[in-house]
Amino acid sequence: MTHADFDDTDLDEDLDDDAEPIPDPQFERFEDWVEQWLTPTIARKLTTETLWCPQWWQHPEVAIRLAALHRGWEAARISDEPLAQSSWWVYHFSAHWRDISAANGPMHKCTNGNHTTTKALPSVPAPDGWFDPTRTPEPVSTV
Repeated sequence: MTHADFDDTDLDEDLDDDAEPIPDPQFERFEDWVEQWLTPTIARKLTTETLWCPQWWQHPEVAIRLAALHRGWEAARISDEPLAQSSWWVYHFSAHWRDISAANGPMHKCTNGNHTTTKALPSVPAPDGWFDPTRTPEPVSTV
């Protein structure tokens, strides 16, 4: 197929005209979902082992995980699968919540509803060529 052939191709010709449209999300923005659905729904005893920061959006890892949870929640909400919502709770929410709220998690310095900024993981860039597939690794000393 040449570029000219591709330009003349109707990309919509194979679409199923009888397919139902995908419903709009209940919450367009994940932060609305957090404020209007998640935080009013979730009730946990907050302790030194289970943490939550009211300024959750100040923690990049938390915000990214909550955005992912929101996408999964929206998909489960409109799914025809009978166990989609249960799966979301068990395999998505619970897994993320354990890390988000853990004493050693991204909000570990936030206590009593007060936000404290945390530092990201330290990192030193690898030397040039370190990940080159033809590189022969140095032997590891076992002494």
